[in-house]
Amino acid sequence: MTLGEVSSLVDVATTTMTATGGTPWTPCDCTPGQDQFKLNIVHPFGSIAAVPVTATPTCDTATFATTPTGACVTIAANSTGSPNLRITGPSVVSSNVTASWSHTITWRAMPPNTGA
Repeated sequence: MTLGEVSSLVDVATTTMTATGGTPWTPCDCTPGQDQFKLNIVHPFGSIAAVPVTATPTCDTATFATTPTGACVTIAANSTGSPNLRITGPSVVSSNVTASWSHTITWRAMPPNTGA
């Protein structure tokens, strides 16, 4: 993915995972329990913690990383990145649905406040 023409902070969030006729799975930053899933963006520099992706927007410190940092920093305009996603499914599911599951991951660029 490519950031637009304005340097920005980038937030990421995910939705509940749904399936036709099945019990939805909710995202969590935890060891997944019943009907929960954990989604992380794994940093390309393995020594830095993964970015948990939940329903609450979180600063994405991994997708556009070009140097090792765990801090939320402004990403340069036109930067490119590839999210390295890791998902852990529920420990228990309420329904065994074999239909396709779906959810949405959203990245939001927020240009820094210029004070103008």
